Amino acid sequence: MAVAQTKEDIKFRNDIKQICTELLNEDFIDKVCTNFAEKYDSKIVKKLDLISESFEKLNETVNSNTKYIKNIEGRIAIMDQYAKRNTLRIYGVEEVANEVVLKTVATFIKSKLNIACSSADIDCAFRVGKDEKDSTKVRPILVNFVNNWKRTEIFRAKKLLKGSEFSIYEDLTKKNYELLIAAKKKYGNSQVWSAGGKIRVLHNTKTVTLNDMNDLL
Repeated sequence: MAVAQTKEDIKFRNDIKQICTELLNEDFIDKVCTNFAEKYDSKIVKKLDLISESFEKLNETVNSNTKYIKNIEGRIAIMDQYAKRNTLRIYGVEEVANEVVLKTVATFIKSKLNIACSSADIDCAFRVGKDEKDSTKVRPILVNFVNNWKRTEIFRAKKLLKGSEFSIYEDLTKKNYELLIAAKKKYGNSQVWSAGGKIRVLHNTKTVTLNDMNDLL
């Protein structure tokens, strides 16, 4: 048996229908979205601006720290090379059993470079690399002289060894040695050399000093 509806019931049902109709109305939905956007868009934009500003400051800090680190690395590299200022590497000197390397170096310098050199001029000298009995490869000699002027005198006289099996090179840091090799590959052996621990290149009739790989022209 159906329940009789009062006027209040009918009005309530009609109000509900009206509300549902308005909620589903596109104009109403657009109005709600517009009000929401007007209320919150500015806040969102401000938040995004703050985040963007924070990232910019962070990026500036990172760039500043990167430059500082590169500067420190550059100074350390200079100090490392400076520590080798009295050192030379001699190649091609025959190795004999039970040799006293210091005497071997002094004899080589006297006989091949015509420079007076005694054990008193040499701080230390030793062969570089593992001693392999069956190897025919001659290990180079690393020599550290007591002072720089004697080392420089010997290094300048290395031109007397041109065309022979002997050669003398500066003792370079790993970074400078790799730079030297890269420069020689690009410009040719005759156009690249080291002097005072610095890598020099003869480019377009001008001598250029290379500090790192970025300087390769």
